[in-house]
Amino acid sequence: MTDINRTNFDVKFKEIDSVLRSAKIVAIDCEFTGLKVDDDGGYSTSLFDSPSARYTKLRACAQAFSLCQIGITAFTKHPSDNVYSAHSFSFNLFPQQIGSVDNRFLCQSSSLEFLARHKFDYNAFVNSGLPYLNHEQEKELTRQWEAGIFRNNRLDKFKGSDPDFERCEKEISRLVKTLGGGESCEVRGRWGLDNLVFQREIIKRFKALKTKAEGESIRITKIPAALRRKVDTSKELNALDREMITYATGFRKVFDVIVDTKVPIVGHNMLFDLVFIHEKLYKTLPAKYAEFKRNIHQIFPIVWDTKHLVVHVGRIPKIRQSSLCQDSNLVSLHDDLSSNRGRYLALAPPAVTLPNSSEDLLHLHNAAYDSYLSGFCFLRMAHLLFAEDRDPLTHRVDVDHYLRVSGPYANRVNVARATVPFIDLAGEDPPSRRPKWISIRVADLTQDQLASRMAPYASMDIKRVADNRYVAAVSDFRSLEAVVKAFSSDDSIHITKYNQWKHSTSTPGVGRFNARAKRLLRFQRVRNSIHESRIYNFGLLKLMTRLIYF
Repeated sequence: MTDINRTNFDVKFKEIDSVLRSAKIVAIDCEFTGLKVDDDGGYSTSLFDSPSARYTKLRACAQAFSLCQIGITAFTKHPSDNVYSAHSFSFNLFPQQIGSVDNRFLCQSSSLEFLARHKFDYNAFVNSGLPYLNHEQEKELTRQWEAGIFRNNRLDKFKGSDPDFERCEKEISRLVKTLGGGESCEVRGRWGLDNLVFQREIIKRFKALKTKAEGESIRITKIPAALRRKVDTSKELNALDREMITYATGFRKVFDVIVDTKVPIVGHNMLFDLVFIHEKLYKTLPAKYAEFKRNIHQIFPIVWDTKHLVVHVGRIPKIRQSSLCQDSNLVSLHDDLSSNRGRYLALAPPAVTLPNSSEDLLHLHNAAYDSYLSGFCFLRMAHLLFAEDRDPLTHRVDVDHYLRVSGPYANRVNVARATVPFIDLAGEDPPSRRPKWISIRVADLTQDQLASRMAPYASMDIKRVADNRYVAAVSDFRSLEAVVKAFSSDDSIHITKYNQWKHSTSTPGVGRFNARAKRLLRFQRVRNSIHESRIYNFGLLKLMTRLIYF
Protein backbone atom coordinates (compact mmCIF):
# COMPACT_ATOMS: atom_id res chain seq x y z
CA MET A 1 0.00 0.00 0.00
CA THR A 2 1.25 3.40 -0.96
CA ASP A 3 0.23 6.81 0.36
CA ILE A 4 -0.23 9.27 -2.50
CA ASN A 5 -0.16 13.03 -1.93
CA ARG A 6 0.84 16.25 -3.69
CA THR A 7 4.52 15.54 -3.29
CA ASN A 8 4.60 12.18 -5.08
CA PHE A 9 1.48 12.13 -7.27
CA ASP A 10 3.22 13.16 -10.49
CA VAL A 11 6.02 10.65 -9.90
CA LYS A 12 3.63 7.80 -9.04
CA PHE A 13 0.93 8.49 -11.61
CA LYS A 14 2.59 6.44 -14.35
CA GLU A 15 2.68 3.41 -12.05
CA ILE A 16 -0.94 3.98 -10.97
CA ASP A 17 -2.05 4.30 -14.58
CA SER A 18 -0.23 1.08 -15.53
CA VAL A 19 -1.71 -1.12 -12.78
CA LEU A 20 -5.21 0.25 -13.33
CA ARG A 21 -5.07 -0.53 -17.04
CA SER A 22 -3.86 -4.08 -16.39
CA ALA A 23 -6.24 -4.76 -13.47
CA LYS A 24 -8.95 -7.43 -13.64
CA ILE A 25 -11.00 -5.72 -10.93
CA VAL A 26 -10.60 -2.44 -9.05
CA ALA A 27 -11.88 -2.05 -5.49
CA ILE A 28 -12.71 1.36 -4.04
CA ASP A 29 -13.53 2.82 -0.63
CA CYS A 30 -14.15 6.40 0.49
CA GLU A 31 -14.04 8.40 3.71
CA PHE A 32 -16.04 11.60 4.23
CA THR A 33 -16.09 14.69 6.44
CA GLY A 34 -19.66 13.84 7.48
CA LEU A 35 -22.57 11.51 6.89
CA LYS A 36 -25.68 13.29 8.11
CA VAL A 37 -26.87 16.78 7.21
CA ASP A 38 -29.10 17.39 10.23
CA ASP A 39 -30.27 15.85 13.50
CA ASP A 40 -34.02 16.44 13.21
CA GLY A 41 -34.64 13.26 11.26
CA GLY A 42 -35.29 14.92 7.92
CA TYR A 43 -32.16 13.40 6.37
CA SER A 44 -31.82 10.31 8.56
CA THR A 45 -32.13 6.93 6.86
CA SER A 46 -35.46 5.27 7.53
CA LEU A 47 -37.48 2.15 6.82
CA PHE A 48 -39.92 4.51 5.09
CA ASP A 49 -37.32 5.37 2.42
CA SER A 50 -38.01 4.33 -1.14
CA PRO A 51 -34.91 4.20 -3.40
CA SER A 52 -35.64 7.68 -4.75
CA ALA A 53 -36.24 9.08 -1.25
CA ARG A 54 -32.95 7.59 -0.03
CA TYR A 55 -31.13 9.04 -3.04
CA THR A 56 -32.52 12.49 -2.25
CA LYS A 57 -31.10 12.26 1.27
CA LEU A 58 -27.69 11.02 0.09
CA ARG A 59 -27.58 13.72 -2.58
CA ALA A 60 -28.00 16.39 0.11
CA CYS A 61 -25.14 14.82 2.09
CA ALA A 62 -22.81 14.65 -0.91
CA GLN A 63 -23.46 18.31 -1.68
CA ALA A 64 -22.86 19.35 1.93
CA PHE A 65 -19.81 17.26 2.89
CA SER A 66 -16.49 16.48 1.22
CA LEU A 67 -14.47 13.46 0.23
CA CYS A 68 -11.37 13.38 2.40
CA GLN A 69 -9.82 10.06 1.37
CA ILE A 70 -10.21 7.49 -1.40
CA GLY A 71 -8.63 4.07 -1.37
CA ILE A 72 -8.10 2.18 -4.62
CA THR A 73 -6.83 -1.37 -4.96
CA ALA A 74 -6.09 -2.76 -8.43
CA PHE A 75 -6.06 -6.58 -8.57
CA THR A 76 -3.81 -7.94 -11.32
CA LYS A 77 -3.65 -11.67 -12.08
CA HIS A 78 -0.56 -13.81 -12.47
CA PRO A 79 -0.50 -15.35 -15.96
CA SER A 80 -0.38 -19.04 -15.00
CA ASP A 81 -1.68 -19.33 -11.43
CA ASN A 82 -4.85 -18.40 -9.55
CA VAL A 83 -2.86 -15.69 -7.76
CA TYR A 84 -3.63 -11.99 -7.65
CA SER A 85 -1.44 -9.05 -6.73
CA ALA A 86 -3.22 -6.26 -4.89
CA HIS A 87 -1.80 -2.81 -5.65
CA SER A 88 -3.31 -0.46 -3.07
CA PHE A 89 -3.12 3.32 -3.02
CA SER A 90 -4.40 5.74 -0.41
CA PHE A 91 -5.26 9.24 -1.67
CA ASN A 92 -5.88 12.07 0.77
CA LEU A 93 -8.05 14.63 -1.05
CA PHE A 94 -8.40 18.33 -0.37
CA PRO A 95 -10.23 20.64 -2.82
CA GLN A 96 -7.89 23.59 -3.30
CA GLN A 97 -9.18 27.00 -4.29
CA ILE A 98 -8.50 27.98 -7.90
CA GLY A 99 -10.08 30.80 -9.86
CA SER A 100 -13.81 30.98 -9.21
CA VAL A 101 -13.86 27.50 -7.63
CA ASP A 102 -13.57 27.75 -3.87
CA ASN A 103 -15.36 24.76 -2.37
CA ARG A 104 -17.24 24.99 0.91
CA PHE A 105 -18.12 21.90 2.88
CA LEU A 106 -19.42 20.88 6.28
CA CYS A 107 -17.67 18.75 8.87
CA GLN A 108 -19.50 16.52 11.31
CA SER A 109 -17.73 16.17 14.64
CA SER A 110 -18.62 12.48 15.10
CA SER A 111 -17.18 11.65 11.66
CA LEU A 112 -13.96 13.56 12.36
CA GLU A 113 -13.60 11.84 15.73
CA PHE A 114 -14.16 8.46 14.07
CA LEU A 115 -11.43 9.13 11.51
CA ALA A 116 -9.06 10.43 14.18
CA ARG A 117 -9.49 7.21 16.17
CA HIS A 118 -8.40 5.34 13.07
CA LYS A 119 -5.21 7.37 12.57
CA PHE A 120 -6.45 9.82 9.94
CA ASP A 121 -3.87 12.60 9.56
CA TYR A 122 -5.68 15.95 9.31
CA ASN A 123 -2.46 17.89 8.72
CA ALA A 124 -1.71 15.69 5.71
CA PHE A 125 -5.33 16.09 4.57
CA VAL A 126 -5.03 19.90 4.34
CA ASN A 127 -1.33 20.41 3.67
CA SER A 128 -0.68 17.65 1.13
CA GLY A 129 -4.10 16.35 0.08
CA LEU A 130 -4.58 16.09 -3.67
CA PRO A 131 -6.85 18.67 -5.31
CA TYR A 132 -9.71 17.62 -7.58
CA LEU A 133 -12.28 19.15 -9.90
CA ASN A 134 -15.28 17.47 -11.44
CA HIS A 135 -15.79 17.77 -15.19
CA GLU A 136 -18.22 20.69 -14.89
CA GLN A 137 -15.83 22.72 -12.74
CA GLU A 138 -12.92 22.10 -15.10
CA LYS A 139 -15.08 23.03 -18.09
CA GLU A 140 -16.10 26.33 -16.48
CA LEU A 141 -12.50 27.27 -15.56
CA THR A 142 -11.37 26.36 -19.09
CA ARG A 143 -14.12 28.57 -20.52
CA GLN A 144 -12.90 31.46 -18.37
CA TRP A 145 -9.30 30.82 -19.47
CA GLU A 146 -10.23 30.73 -23.16
CA ALA A 147 -12.26 33.93 -22.76
CA GLY A 148 -9.32 35.65 -21.05
CA ILE A 149 -11.21 36.22 -17.80
CA PHE A 150 -9.57 33.52 -15.67
CA ARG A 151 -8.11 34.98 -12.49
CA ASN A 152 -6.44 32.98 -9.75
CA ASN A 153 -7.11 34.66 -6.41
CA ARG A 154 -4.64 32.51 -4.48
CA LEU A 155 -1.91 35.17 -4.71
CA ASP A 156 -4.09 37.65 -2.82
CA LYS A 157 -3.81 35.38 0.22
CA PHE A 158 -0.01 35.31 0.02
CA LYS A 159 0.80 38.99 -0.22
CA GLY A 160 1.92 40.38 3.10
CA SER A 161 0.98 37.28 5.07
CA ASP A 162 2.70 34.20 3.69
CA PRO A 163 6.27 33.68 5.03
CA ASP A 164 7.24 31.30 2.20
CA PHE A 165 6.23 33.80 -0.46
CA GLU A 166 7.99 36.71 1.29
CA ARG A 167 11.16 34.63 1.68
CA CYS A 168 11.02 33.54 -1.96
CA GLU A 169 10.48 37.13 -3.16
CA LYS A 170 13.43 38.50 -1.15
CA GLU A 171 15.74 35.72 -2.28
CA ILE A 172 14.88 36.26 -5.95
CA SER A 173 15.35 40.03 -5.64
CA ARG A 174 18.86 39.37 -4.38
CA LEU A 175 19.65 36.74 -7.05
CA VAL A 176 18.52 38.95 -9.93
CA LYS A 177 21.36 41.31 -9.11
CA THR A 178 24.03 38.61 -8.84
CA LEU A 179 23.11 36.17 -11.64
CA GLY A 180 24.69 36.59 -15.05
CA GLY A 181 22.80 36.14 -18.32
CA GLY A 182 21.93 32.48 -18.89
CA GLU A 183 22.83 31.49 -15.32
CA SER A 184 20.30 29.68 -13.14
CA CYS A 185 19.75 28.58 -9.56
CA GLU A 186 17.07 26.98 -7.41
CA VAL A 187 14.78 28.74 -4.96
CA ARG A 188 12.73 26.77 -2.44
CA GLY A 189 9.06 27.30 -3.09
CA ARG A 190 6.13 25.08 -2.17
CA TRP A 191 4.54 21.97 -3.58
CA GLY A 192 1.85 21.92 -6.22
CA LEU A 193 -0.52 24.73 -7.08
CA ASP A 194 1.24 27.28 -4.87
CA ASN A 195 4.46 26.72 -6.78
CA LEU A 196 2.70 27.62 -10.02
CA VAL A 197 1.31 30.76 -8.37
CA PHE A 198 4.81 31.66 -7.17
CA GLN A 199 6.18 31.20 -10.70
CA ARG A 200 3.47 33.39 -12.17
CA GLU A 201 4.26 36.25 -9.81
CA ILE A 202 8.02 35.89 -10.42
CA ILE A 203 7.50 36.23 -14.19
CA LYS A 204 5.26 39.29 -13.70
CA ARG A 205 7.63 41.08 -11.35
CA PHE A 206 10.99 40.10 -12.82
CA LYS A 207 10.92 40.43 -16.60
CA ALA A 208 14.49 39.17 -16.85
CA LEU A 209 13.67 35.70 -15.42
CA LYS A 210 12.10 32.51 -16.63
CA THR A 211 11.04 29.73 -14.27
CA LYS A 212 10.58 25.98 -14.09
CA ALA A 213 9.12 23.94 -11.24
CA GLU A 214 11.29 21.11 -9.94
CA GLY A 215 9.38 19.42 -7.13
CA GLU A 216 9.25 21.76 -4.17
CA SER A 217 11.81 24.09 -5.75
CA ILE A 218 11.65 26.66 -8.53
CA ARG A 219 14.55 26.91 -10.95
CA ILE A 220 15.04 30.47 -12.09
CA THR A 221 17.14 31.39 -15.09
CA LYS A 222 18.25 34.91 -15.95
CA ILE A 223 17.48 35.71 -19.57
CA PRO A 224 20.38 37.37 -21.42
CA ALA A 225 19.68 41.03 -22.16
CA ALA A 226 19.82 40.46 -25.93
CA LEU A 227 16.95 37.94 -25.79
CA ARG A 228 14.59 39.72 -23.41
CA ARG A 229 12.71 41.57 -26.13
CA LYS A 230 11.78 38.27 -27.77
CA VAL A 231 10.19 36.89 -24.59
CA ASP A 232 6.38 36.99 -24.67
CA THR A 233 5.51 37.36 -20.98
CA SER A 234 1.75 37.30 -21.55
CA LYS A 235 2.05 33.97 -23.37
CA GLU A 236 4.01 32.46 -20.48
CA LEU A 237 1.47 33.74 -17.94
CA ASN A 238 -1.37 32.32 -20.00
CA ALA A 239 0.37 28.94 -20.20
CA LEU A 240 0.84 28.92 -16.43
CA ASP A 241 -2.88 29.62 -15.93
CA ARG A 242 -3.73 26.65 -18.14
CA GLU A 243 -1.24 24.51 -16.21
CA MET A 244 -2.90 25.54 -12.93
CA ILE A 245 -6.28 24.31 -14.16
CA THR A 246 -4.74 21.03 -15.32
CA TYR A 247 -2.98 20.61 -11.99
CA ALA A 248 -6.15 21.35 -10.02
CA THR A 249 -7.95 18.39 -11.64
CA GLY A 250 -5.55 16.31 -9.53
CA PHE A 251 -7.06 13.01 -8.46
CA ARG A 252 -9.66 13.28 -11.24
CA LYS A 253 -6.96 11.95 -13.57
CA VAL A 254 -7.08 8.63 -11.70
CA PHE A 255 -10.87 8.55 -11.86
CA ASP A 256 -10.73 9.20 -15.61
CA VAL A 257 -8.38 6.24 -16.11
CA ILE A 258 -10.80 3.92 -14.27
CA VAL A 259 -13.72 5.21 -16.34
CA ASP A 260 -11.71 4.79 -19.55
CA THR A 261 -10.77 1.17 -18.84
CA LYS A 262 -14.36 0.11 -17.95
CA VAL A 263 -12.81 -2.29 -15.42
CA PRO A 264 -15.28 -3.98 -13.00
CA ILE A 265 -15.63 -2.03 -9.75
CA VAL A 266 -15.95 -3.63 -6.31
CA GLY A 267 -16.94 -1.97 -3.04
CA HIS A 268 -18.64 -2.73 0.25
CA ASN A 269 -21.96 -1.07 1.08
CA MET A 270 -20.95 1.40 -1.60
CA LEU A 271 -24.03 3.49 -2.39
CA PHE A 272 -22.67 6.44 -0.38
CA ASP A 273 -19.32 6.08 -2.21
CA LEU A 274 -20.98 6.16 -5.64
CA VAL A 275 -23.08 9.22 -4.79
CA PHE A 276 -20.02 11.17 -3.58
CA ILE A 277 -17.88 10.08 -6.55
CA HIS A 278 -20.57 11.30 -8.95
CA GLU A 279 -20.81 14.70 -7.23
CA LYS A 280 -17.11 15.36 -6.63
CA LEU A 281 -15.43 13.76 -9.65
CA TYR A 282 -18.01 13.40 -12.43
CA LYS A 283 -20.61 16.18 -12.32
CA THR A 284 -23.27 17.70 -10.09
CA LEU A 285 -25.77 15.11 -8.92
CA PRO A 286 -29.06 15.28 -10.84
CA ALA A 287 -32.33 15.82 -9.00
CA LYS A 288 -33.82 12.70 -10.58
CA TYR A 289 -32.87 9.33 -9.13
CA ALA A 290 -33.28 7.54 -12.49
CA GLU A 291 -30.75 9.90 -14.09
CA PHE A 292 -28.26 9.20 -11.31
CA LYS A 293 -28.55 5.46 -11.96
CA ARG A 294 -28.03 5.95 -15.69
CA ASN A 295 -24.95 8.11 -15.10
CA ILE A 296 -23.30 5.66 -12.70
CA HIS A 297 -24.03 2.72 -15.01
CA GLN A 298 -22.47 4.67 -17.86
CA ILE A 299 -19.20 5.43 -16.07
CA PHE A 300 -19.05 2.11 -14.18
CA PRO A 301 -20.78 -0.52 -16.35
CA ILE A 302 -20.07 -3.39 -13.94
CA VAL A 303 -20.25 -2.93 -10.16
CA TRP A 304 -20.26 -5.49 -7.36
CA ASP A 305 -21.22 -4.66 -3.80
CA THR A 306 -19.86 -7.33 -1.45
CA LYS A 307 -22.47 -6.32 1.14
CA HIS A 308 -25.12 -7.59 -1.27
CA LEU A 309 -23.10 -10.53 -2.62
CA VAL A 310 -22.53 -12.07 0.81
CA VAL A 311 -26.29 -12.41 1.32
CA HIS A 312 -26.44 -14.89 -1.56
CA VAL A 313 -23.14 -16.62 -0.82
CA GLY A 314 -24.25 -17.12 2.78
CA ARG A 315 -27.29 -19.10 1.54
CA ILE A 316 -25.15 -21.81 -0.07
CA PRO A 317 -26.04 -24.88 2.07
CA LYS A 318 -22.52 -25.92 3.09
CA ILE A 319 -21.58 -22.33 3.90
CA ARG A 320 -24.72 -21.81 5.96
CA GLN A 321 -23.96 -25.04 7.84
CA SER A 322 -20.41 -23.82 8.53
CA SER A 323 -21.88 -20.62 10.08
CA LEU A 324 -19.36 -18.59 8.04
CA CYS A 325 -20.31 -15.57 5.90
CA GLN A 326 -23.46 -14.94 7.92
CA ASP A 327 -22.30 -11.50 9.06
CA SER A 328 -22.09 -8.89 6.28
CA ASN A 329 -19.74 -6.58 8.23
CA LEU A 330 -16.58 -6.18 6.14
CA VAL A 331 -14.16 -7.07 8.92
CA SER A 332 -16.15 -10.14 9.97
CA LEU A 333 -16.48 -11.24 6.37
CA HIS A 334 -12.75 -10.93 5.76
CA ASP A 335 -11.98 -12.80 8.98
CA ASP A 336 -14.28 -15.65 7.91
CA LEU A 337 -12.91 -15.95 4.38
CA SER A 338 -9.24 -15.69 5.40
CA SER A 339 -9.54 -18.14 8.32
CA ASN A 340 -8.41 -21.76 8.06
CA ARG A 341 -12.03 -22.89 7.90
CA GLY A 342 -12.84 -20.29 5.28
CA ARG A 343 -9.95 -21.27 3.04
CA TYR A 344 -11.22 -24.84 2.80
CA LEU A 345 -14.87 -24.12 2.07
CA ALA A 346 -13.81 -24.64 -1.55
CA LEU A 347 -10.55 -26.14 -2.75
CA ALA A 348 -7.83 -24.06 -4.43
CA PRO A 349 -9.11 -20.59 -3.48
CA PRO A 350 -7.43 -17.58 -5.11
CA ALA A 351 -4.30 -16.37 -3.35
CA VAL A 352 -3.88 -12.62 -2.92
CA THR A 353 -0.53 -10.95 -2.32
CA LEU A 354 -0.07 -7.38 -1.13
CA PRO A 355 3.37 -6.20 -2.33
CA ASN A 356 5.16 -3.08 -1.13
CA SER A 357 2.78 -2.34 1.71
CA SER A 358 3.33 0.42 4.21
CA GLU A 359 2.60 -0.80 7.74
CA ASP A 360 1.17 2.63 8.58
CA LEU A 361 -1.73 2.00 6.17
CA LEU A 362 -2.59 -1.56 7.24
CA HIS A 363 -5.42 -0.69 9.59
CA LEU A 364 -9.19 -0.54 9.41
CA HIS A 365 -10.88 2.54 8.00
CA ASN A 366 -7.85 3.55 6.07
CA ALA A 367 -9.58 3.73 2.69
CA ALA A 368 -6.83 1.81 0.89
CA TYR A 369 -6.94 -1.08 3.37
CA ASP A 370 -10.74 -1.23 3.30
CA SER A 371 -10.69 -1.31 -0.50
CA TYR A 372 -8.23 -4.20 -0.34
CA LEU A 373 -10.53 -6.09 2.04
CA SER A 374 -13.47 -5.53 -0.32
CA GLY A 375 -11.59 -6.89 -3.33
CA PHE A 376 -10.21 -9.84 -1.36
CA CYS A 377 -13.70 -10.78 -0.14
CA PHE A 378 -15.12 -10.52 -3.65
CA LEU A 379 -12.53 -12.91 -5.11
CA ARG A 380 -13.03 -15.46 -2.33
CA MET A 381 -16.84 -15.31 -2.56
CA ALA A 382 -16.75 -15.56 -6.36
CA HIS A 383 -14.63 -18.69 -5.93
CA LEU A 384 -17.27 -20.19 -3.62
CA LEU A 385 -19.93 -19.52 -6.26
CA PHE A 386 -17.71 -21.10 -8.94
CA ALA A 387 -17.13 -24.19 -6.78
CA GLU A 388 -20.88 -24.78 -6.60
CA ASP A 389 -20.87 -25.73 -10.31
CA ARG A 390 -17.36 -27.00 -10.99
CA ASP A 391 -14.44 -28.62 -9.21
CA PRO A 392 -11.64 -26.01 -8.94
CA LEU A 393 -9.06 -28.81 -8.96
CA THR A 394 -10.10 -30.19 -12.36
CA HIS A 395 -10.96 -26.90 -14.07
CA ARG A 396 -8.53 -24.08 -14.70
CA VAL A 397 -9.94 -21.08 -12.85
CA ASP A 398 -9.69 -17.67 -14.45
CA VAL A 399 -11.07 -14.30 -13.43
CA ASP A 400 -13.60 -14.52 -16.27
CA HIS A 401 -15.14 -17.52 -14.50
CA TYR A 402 -15.51 -15.44 -11.35
CA LEU A 403 -17.11 -12.58 -13.21
CA ARG A 404 -19.54 -14.92 -14.96
CA VAL A 405 -20.76 -16.76 -11.84
CA SER A 406 -21.10 -13.43 -10.02
CA GLY A 407 -22.95 -11.90 -12.97
CA PRO A 408 -26.49 -12.32 -11.54
CA TYR A 409 -25.49 -10.09 -8.60
CA ALA A 410 -23.71 -7.37 -10.61
CA ASN A 411 -24.89 -3.75 -10.44
CA ARG A 412 -26.91 -4.45 -7.31
CA VAL A 413 -25.92 -2.03 -4.58
CA ASN A 414 -26.98 -2.60 -0.99
CA VAL A 415 -29.41 -0.15 0.60
CA ALA A 416 -29.47 -0.34 4.37
CA ARG A 417 -32.72 0.08 6.26
CA ALA A 418 -35.04 1.05 3.40
CA THR A 419 -38.10 -0.32 1.61
CA VAL A 420 -35.87 -2.37 -0.72
CA PRO A 421 -32.72 -4.41 0.06
CA PHE A 422 -30.77 -3.09 -2.94
CA ILE A 423 -30.98 -0.86 -5.99
CA ASP A 424 -30.28 -2.13 -9.50
CA LEU A 425 -28.06 0.26 -11.43
CA ALA A 426 -28.75 -1.54 -14.72
CA GLY A 427 -32.51 -2.09 -14.46
CA GLU A 428 -35.65 -1.86 -12.38
CA ASP A 429 -35.32 -1.87 -8.60
CA PRO A 430 -36.83 -4.85 -6.78
CA PRO A 431 -40.22 -4.67 -5.06
CA SER A 432 -40.31 -4.09 -1.33
CA ARG A 433 -39.98 -7.15 0.90
CA ARG A 434 -40.90 -5.27 4.04
CA PRO A 435 -44.28 -5.62 5.79
CA LYS A 436 -46.96 -3.07 4.94
CA TRP A 437 -46.97 -0.04 7.21
CA ILE A 438 -49.19 -0.04 10.26
CA SER A 439 -51.33 2.74 11.73
CA ILE A 440 -51.14 3.25 15.49
CA ARG A 441 -53.67 5.22 17.55
CA VAL A 442 -52.55 6.02 21.09
CA ALA A 443 -53.93 7.56 24.24
CA ASP A 444 -51.69 10.07 26.04
CA LEU A 445 -48.38 8.81 24.63
CA THR A 446 -45.68 10.90 22.99
CA GLN A 447 -43.74 9.59 19.97
CA ASP A 448 -40.70 8.87 22.14
CA GLN A 449 -42.82 7.00 24.67
CA LEU A 450 -44.47 4.97 21.91
CA ALA A 451 -41.09 4.11 20.39
CA SER A 452 -39.84 3.02 23.82
CA ARG A 453 -42.87 0.76 24.27
CA MET A 454 -42.36 -0.81 20.82
CA ALA A 455 -38.56 -1.19 20.96
CA PRO A 456 -38.42 -4.58 22.77
CA TYR A 457 -40.53 -6.22 20.05
CA ALA A 458 -39.32 -4.81 16.75
CA SER A 459 -36.93 -2.65 14.83
CA MET A 460 -39.15 0.07 13.40
CA ASP A 461 -39.41 3.71 12.44
CA ILE A 462 -42.38 5.83 13.53
CA LYS A 463 -43.82 9.02 12.05
CA ARG A 464 -46.54 11.20 13.53
CA VAL A 465 -49.52 11.88 11.23
CA ALA A 466 -52.00 13.45 13.68
CA ASP A 467 -52.32 14.37 17.37
CA ASN A 468 -52.79 10.81 18.54
CA ARG A 469 -52.03 8.82 15.37
CA TYR A 470 -48.76 7.46 14.03
CA VAL A 471 -47.63 5.36 11.12
CA ALA A 472 -44.88 2.79 11.62
CA ALA A 473 -42.60 0.86 9.26
CA VAL A 474 -41.45 -2.49 10.70
CA SER A 475 -38.30 -4.23 9.50
CA ASP A 476 -39.66 -7.78 9.06
CA PHE A 477 -42.81 -9.89 9.30
CA ARG A 478 -41.76 -11.73 12.45
CA SER A 479 -41.30 -8.44 14.27
CA LEU A 480 -44.65 -7.20 12.99
CA GLU A 481 -46.34 -10.30 14.33
CA ALA A 482 -44.66 -9.81 17.71
CA VAL A 483 -45.82 -6.17 17.90
CA VAL A 484 -49.43 -6.98 17.00
CA LYS A 485 -49.52 -9.83 19.50
CA ALA A 486 -47.94 -7.77 22.30
CA PHE A 487 -50.43 -4.90 22.03
CA SER A 488 -53.59 -6.73 20.94
CA SER A 489 -55.16 -6.30 24.35
CA ASP A 490 -53.58 -2.95 25.25
CA ASP A 491 -56.27 -0.25 25.45
CA SER A 492 -53.75 2.57 25.17
CA ILE A 493 -52.32 1.39 21.82
CA HIS A 494 -54.57 0.42 18.90
CA ILE A 495 -52.86 -1.06 15.81
CA THR A 496 -54.48 -1.41 12.37
CA LYS A 497 -53.31 -1.82 8.79
CA TYR A 498 -52.21 1.47 7.29
CA ASN A 499 -54.31 2.98 4.52
CA GLN A 500 -52.79 5.97 2.77
CA TRP A 501 -56.03 7.79 2.06
CA LYS A 502 -57.57 7.00 5.42
CA HIS A 503 -54.63 7.74 7.70
CA SER A 504 -52.22 10.09 5.89
CA THR A 505 -53.78 13.44 6.84
CA SER A 506 -50.36 15.04 7.21
CA THR A 507 -49.58 14.76 3.49
CA PRO A 508 -50.21 18.09 1.66
CA GLY A 509 -53.57 17.95 -0.07
CA VAL A 510 -54.47 14.51 1.26
CA GLY A 511 -57.03 15.77 3.78
CA ARG A 512 -58.83 17.75 1.09
CA PHE A 513 -58.60 14.76 -1.24
CA ASN A 514 -60.03 12.48 1.47
CA ALA A 515 -63.10 14.72 1.85
CA ARG A 516 -63.64 14.72 -1.89
CA ALA A 517 -63.21 10.93 -2.03
CA LYS A 518 -65.86 10.52 0.67
CA ARG A 519 -68.31 12.70 -1.28
CA LEU A 520 -67.66 10.64 -4.39
CA LEU A 521 -68.25 7.43 -2.45
CA ARG A 522 -71.58 8.75 -1.14
CA PHE A 523 -72.57 9.76 -4.66
CA GLN A 524 -71.72 6.31 -6.01
CA ARG A 525 -73.82 4.63 -3.33
CA VAL A 526 -76.84 6.82 -4.11
CA ARG A 527 -76.38 6.29 -7.85
CA ASN A 528 -76.25 2.53 -7.34
CA SER A 529 -79.41 2.57 -5.26
CA ILE A 530 -81.20 4.59 -7.94
CA HIS A 531 -80.06 2.15 -10.62
CA GLU A 532 -81.13 -0.87 -8.60
CA SER A 533 -84.60 0.67 -8.09
CA ARG A 534 -84.82 1.24 -11.87
CA ILE A 535 -85.48 4.93 -11.34
CA TYR A 536 -84.24 6.60 -14.49
CA ASN A 537 -85.12 10.15 -13.68
CA PHE A 538 -81.93 11.82 -14.88
CA GLY A 539 -83.11 15.24 -13.74
CA LEU A 540 -83.36 13.89 -10.19
CA LEU A 541 -79.96 12.19 -10.56
CA LYS A 542 -78.38 15.45 -11.72
CA LEU A 543 -79.93 17.33 -8.81
CA MET A 544 -78.69 14.76 -6.28
CA THR A 545 -75.24 14.89 -7.82
CA ARG A 546 -75.04 18.63 -7.25
CA LEU A 547 -76.32 18.35 -3.68
CA ILE A 548 -74.01 15.50 -2.65
CA TYR A 549 -70.83 16.17 -4.65
CA PHE A 550 -70.71 19.90 -4.07
